[in-house]
Amino acid sequence: MTANDGRIWLIRSIEPMSFCRQTVAFSACLTVSLVGAAPVVANSEKATIEEILDGDELFIDDQKAKVEETAQSPQVISTGVSRGQIAFSGGAVGRINRQSLVKLGSSCFF
Repeated sequence: MTANDGRIWLIRSIEPMSFCRQTVAFSACLTVSLVGAAPVVANSEKATIEEILDGDELFIDDQKAKVEETAQSPQVISTGVSRGQIAFSGGAVGRINRQSLVKLGSSCFF
């Protein structure tokens, strides 16, 4: 459509998306949202105790652990009524809750 002053006006109609386009848009959004839920792989050959919370019941192979103590594969880090924070050799950091058990190995999934 051309106006008297020489400018061109573009007029578009708003149409509902077809079923096919709706399906593509939905699946793209679903794919993007599920990427965040993918498991994370961390090197878990070694883990260092960074913090012990709510008491002193954090253990490495059933022996009370201290902050900055390191466990190596195939050792087990466990908690009683305490919680803790551990740092893995690959750079990942995790919190473990009460009554938890982490067995160190070649890889760990979160």
